[in-house]
Amino acid sequence: MKHLFLASAFCATALFAAPPWEDPEVNAINRLPARSILVPCRTVDTALAIAALDAERATSPYVLSLNGEWNFEFRKSPSDPAPKKDRIQVPSCWQVVGAAEDRGYDPPLYTNIKYPHAKTPPVATTEPPKDFTSHAFREPIGTYSRTFTTPAEWAGRRVVVHFGGVSSALELRVNGHDVGYSEDSRLPAEFDLTPYLKPAGEANEIVAVVHKFCDGSYLEDQDFWRLSGLFRDVWLVAEAKAGLRDFHVTTDLDAAYVDATLEIACDVAGNAPVAATLLDPAGRTVFADVAVAAGRASIAVKAPALWTCETPNLYTLVLKAGGDVFARKIGFRKVEIKDSVLLVNGRRILVKGTDRHEMMPTTGYTCTKADMEKDIAVFKQLNVNAVRTSHYPNDPTWYDLCDRHGIWVTCEANMEAHDMGYNKTNSFAKLPEWRNAHLERGGRMVSVFRDHPSIIVWSMGNESDFGPAFEKLYRLMHEMDATRPVQYEQAHDNAFTDIRCPMYTRPWDCEAYVKNNPPKPFILCEYAHAMGNSNGGIQKYWDLVAKYPSMQGGYIWDFVDQSLWHNGPNGRWLAYGGDFGDKPNDDNFCCNGFVDALRIPHPGAFEIKHAYQNVHAALKSAGVVTVRNGFIYRDLAGVTGTWELLVDGQVSAKGALDVAGLAAGASKDVEIPAAAAGGPGEKFLTVRFFEKGAEIAHDQFALGGSMVKKVFASNGAAPRLADLRMNFWRAPIDNDKGNDFAKRLAVWKDAGAGAKLVSTKTEGATTTEEWSVPAGDSKATLVKTELPGGALMVDWTFTAAAGLPDIPRVGLTFTLPKDYTKVSWYGMGPHENYPDRATGALMGSWTATAALNAGVADAQGDLGLLPDRLNPDNYVEPGEQGYRTGTRTLTVGNGAREVTVTALRNQSFGFNVWPYPQTALEGPKHQWQIQAGDAMTVNIDAVQMGVGGDDSWGAKPHGEFCPKAGRTYRLSFVVTGK
Repeated sequence: MKHLFLASAFCATALFAAPPWEDPEVNAINRLPARSILVPCRTVDTALAIAALDAERATSPYVLSLNGEWNFEFRKSPSDPAPKKDRIQVPSCWQVVGAAEDRGYDPPLYTNIKYPHAKTPPVATTEPPKDFTSHAFREPIGTYSRTFTTPAEWAGRRVVVHFGGVSSALELRVNGHDVGYSEDSRLPAEFDLTPYLKPAGEANEIVAVVHKFCDGSYLEDQDFWRLSGLFRDVWLVAEAKAGLRDFHVTTDLDAAYVDATLEIACDVAGNAPVAATLLDPAGRTVFADVAVAAGRASIAVKAPALWTCETPNLYTLVLKAGGDVFARKIGFRKVEIKDSVLLVNGRRILVKGTDRHEMMPTTGYTCTKADMEKDIAVFKQLNVNAVRTSHYPNDPTWYDLCDRHGIWVTCEANMEAHDMGYNKTNSFAKLPEWRNAHLERGGRMVSVFRDHPSIIVWSMGNESDFGPAFEKLYRLMHEMDATRPVQYEQAHDNAFTDIRCPMYTRPWDCEAYVKNNPPKPFILCEYAHAMGNSNGGIQKYWDLVAKYPSMQGGYIWDFVDQSLWHNGPNGRWLAYGGDFGDKPNDDNFCCNGFVDALRIPHPGAFEIKHAYQNVHAALKSAGVVTVRNGFIYRDLAGVTGTWELLVDGQVSAKGALDVAGLAAGASKDVEIPAAAAGGPGEKFLTVRFFEKGAEIAHDQFALGGSMVKKVFASNGAAPRLADLRMNFWRAPIDNDKGNDFAKRLAVWKDAGAGAKLVSTKTEGATTTEEWSVPAGDSKATLVKTELPGGALMVDWTFTAAAGLPDIPRVGLTFTLPKDYTKVSWYGMGPHENYPDRATGALMGSWTATAALNAGVADAQGDLGLLPDRLNPDNYVEPGEQGYRTGTRTLTVGNGAREVTVTALRNQSFGFNVWPYPQTALEGPKHQWQIQAGDAMTVNIDAVQMGVGGDDSWGAKPHGEFCPKAGRTYRLSFVVTGK
């Protein structure tokens, strides 16, 4: 196979000293200027249906989809004498297809910072280290080919091919002719094919040669799987010779944010007349057939329904030009920064956001409309209202869906050069030969997507140092679009970012910025790193949002675990870096989502949901709750409320809360007389809010009273005295591994197992044991009293020697028969919770099943997770999991027999119940590697360390959630059985 341009006139002249994929100053050849997505139609009805997403683009007679099977040849390098010849689906990523079908292509490869190729810019195909995957696959190339015919009615029209996304560089040939070249894998590449096509009805051959690596790969060093191919839609569009080539709109609001001006700018070929019609959200005509003279029109629109993430009112602009009809959804809204606050339509917004990679476990980068709709449905379920397209522009359909469903968008350019480092003289942001690449990636993004009302901020890229390239790009973006702010994290507080948008800033450092007249809005571009068992302490950020106007939220890193299905001898399971033999790799660091790859929430997602909720309740006084509508633009029409009074874990009274119509930002007091009633027992008041049958918010209040008291009766089924063991360790979670937990806290790992009995004294039914614990001069006293009927009362005190590090957990552990899988408790639930991640949980009476999930999928890709599982089982790498805090009583049984643990001394406890020992969570790298034990493990803790989550590479849980040495801890409970 020849390189198209190496053998063509492009490289036969002196224009290029190197092939374009090795020249940073050449990012395209013959590629058409970037423009918005245009779909010419024959009728208004077709155009409206496509704009509404009710019909595919190819419904238009002037669009021909080239999705489907293509011929495919894979070469390890251009000189590979034995290419693999197959058929492949477009769109797709060839590594994912190859791994699923064992085709022998280069494997999927995950790396965070380190380039997967040689680091010799601008050339990416020199010899890398010998252990790199790219050493064997130095310059992978995929050649796609197929034929197509054009309809007779396309005669006389301009025919353009649209490649939605190609990773990483594309050479294009049609009917033996060199057509063009393109880099920037995440923006459309369009080429005019008209001169190269055969007459209608005759077969045309299209050949797309895709390079895995090019000079542009140095600017695409994002933290993600490195995949290749034609991974987005490919289509042909036939345009009138004299007709519309592009258009964009600008909406502006008056000072009162009531009336609007609609600016229309058209790029027209052949002086074709253009007429504009506007339809309101109900389909009624606002104006009709207004002439867009000389490609420009400015039209007053009285009191339009405004677009926001809460009220996504979309109008439809219809343009007629050259006999074609075009339709596009638009929204009226205004984005401003005033007094260091980001405003939309004059109101301070809150960014309840997440970062999101385009990633599916079956198809990699390729996301269908249904996939995207599912993601937005999960956003809505978890109260997420904003997304940062980290770290590249997304498929155009994503923006259409964000417009429709109401999601704020920070649209980010395809720019990351993390491995080049910061403050370096040779960073691409400083080198002039790379400047054009920066400008094209950012400027073309604005050209394609600027009509979407959901996009409220442009981002110039991610983790690529700072320099003149970003200064010029900042100015270019503002010249192209004066209606939106521009941000870039590495600009910090200089003049070339409109928003201070740091990543992983600790809460106290956030407060230091926002509390003293900050110069800019403060919105974290990444925070609350959601890797594994994480998201502890997120509420602290939102307490600051409530306190300081310029603190306006942020984007959690990140939305979904980037796992890919892996076919192994034991079945199909979700894999991460290194599982495909890929090197270099960053292990499971691709799995940072608060939902897993199948979009099943991790427990931390419910803490996020609570932090992001839009309806709030506060206990004003006995029997009076203040309800506040936290929505910014809408009232609570359609929202219903309920309340429940819990006494000793049981619902004693309940009723409805009337919140209908409560205005945005308004509050009202609601009387609940039952909550003020006296009587014995521990009382909690829970209020919940629902919309369309789904819970959108809840709050709970402790009303006082002592914990449940009972008569302890048993039939002798309590655990034997020898079963109780001390435990000061937990299986490290991802955040623990990142902060050197195992080394820092090593003194506690075997402290329980190494404890020595110093003395024993028995008086009647009570045995008192004194223990020395091999952690400094730590000591413990265990008092066990056998009660009538076989119940066991335990009173354990532990004194941790001063000068030792924080303690992972302080508790006791014992085992029960392995068929004791039925678990019920009165405490915090229903989902897993920890001391620093419990604001989203509720006190109540809950039930669950403690069973081991195999972690291997069935033929339909279902992992078989129990809906009522006690342990999450969907963390990709095992560690401490399944904890519950604030427990008053815990019962574990098999349906016929059971053991109950009841807290004493008005103190609650935390617990785990696992169908394996704690050590089973420490060695395995994947869920499917956990081995079931021969007994059920039960941990009863006085306290356990929080999970943390400010970041996963050094941040520890906040101090108040770290059990300290030099203190005495007490744990008292009764164990009964039946």
